[in-house]
Amino acid sequence: MDYEGELALIVKEPMKATPPEQALQFLLGVSCFNGVTERSMAAKDPYLLTLAKGFDTFGSLGPYIATDLDPANLRARTYLNGKLRQDDTTANCVFDAK
Repeated sequence: MDYEGELALIVKEPMKATPPEQALQFLLGVSCFNGVTERSMAAKDPYLLTLAKGFDTFGSLGPYIATDLDPANLRARTYLNGKLRQDDTTANCVFDAK
């Protein structure tokens, strides 16, 4: 099992075929998200990655939604048993929030 602190983007209304420069208009806010992956399953076959991340309780969200933060410029820290394990900014995410 592996964990990863991530940023959750909470969408306030349905959107379809929205240009990236308009996407933040549909954003209600942001929250913290704990993504969990069963790594041995994911390592066997890259097509199993969705399944390896999709078990019940593998995606904890919240408990709050912040509505006045810039998702492109946030510090994200992940702790495990009181020890800092991840510390970075959303500016370094693989996919940006813009």
